[in-house]
Formats: sequence, structure tokens, C-alpha cells
Amino acid sequence: MGKVEYALKTLLYPVPVLLVSSGTEDGRSSIMTAGWTGAVCTDPPMVEVSIRPSRASCRMIRDFGAFVLNLNAEAVGRYGFTAGKDIRTH
Repeated sequence: MGKVEYALKTLLYPVPVLLVSSGTEDGRSSIMTAGWTGAVCTDPPMVEVSIRPSRASCRMIRDFGAFVLNLNAEAVGRYGFTAGKDIRTH
């Protein structure tokens, strides 16, 4: 069998680490890394992200009903190592 090529929207393989951005109507926001992701459907394009219910991002997504996925590897390296609970705000 020869080489099989798939359209880029068909699958996410190998599974990348994604950034999941979420927020609330009152302006709070969260960015988290997620490794448990996958393509669900190609038409319409859909992906799934598994997020532990105890995470702030999970609560924000449930409350607001939306999130953004980012595949930027440089940004994953920048934001993927600090939990929001560990950041002090002024």
C-alpha cells in the first residue's frame, strides 16, 4: 500500500499539547495545557478536550459555554508550567 495523505482537518496526530483558553463574563480568564485531545468529526470540524472537573478552566468553560484552542508550541512552553492558583495578583 502506498502513502496515504489526509487533509489537515481530518485528525490531530501525533496528539499535540494544546492551550485551552477560557474566561468569564466578569473578565476572569484562564489558560491551561491539555494533552487529552482528539478529533471528533471532520464535517463539521470538531475536537474534544478532556479536562479534570476540579480545574478552574473546567468550571469557566461550563459556566461560559465556550473556549479557544491554541496549537502554538512556543506559547505552550511559556504558559504550560504555572498553575493559576500559584500566581499572585496585585
